[in-house]
Amino acid sequence: MHLELLHPMIIHFPIVLLLQAALIDTLVTVRGGSLSGAGALPLAGRLSLLAGAAAAVVAVTFGYLAHDIAVDKGFSDALIEQHEGLGVTTASTFAILALARFAAPRFGFPLDGWRGRVAAGLTVAGIALLLTTAYFGGSLVYEHGVNVGLVKPS
Repeated sequence: MHLELLHPMIIHFPIVLLLQAALIDTLVTVRGGSLSGAGALPLAGRLSLLAGAAAAVVAVTFGYLAHDIAVDKGFSDALIEQHEGLGVTTASTFAILALARFAAPRFGFPLDGWRGRVAAGLTVAGIALLLTTAYFGGSLVYEHGVNVGLVKPS
């Protein structure tokens, strides 16, 4: 298996898990629940956020490998850098959100009421960053053919 193909395979996990986390958070807060609550939905939201953030870090790691391989094949480094920077920012953002989500109740900062709405809003706002990152990644593949078999840079 070619290492550059692992990044596009892995990237779907954080996308789905983080979208799921945002949807669950929205549902919990609209229903007036606490994101730090012990119920099944708040727990599913926290775990989706944590798993999605971890998967994003793994995807960024394999993205670095794919970047190096693409440059070695002759693709422009500058072409890939915008997506790479967005990927690092996205993974970092969700890692911070996940850590804060798990730390808040432990430090006596429950995530209900307005605090829960702010936390859910930050997760939803992170989705805009995630989708922007995904857009530029798709552009690399579908417009420029980066790391697509039998495609050579022009």
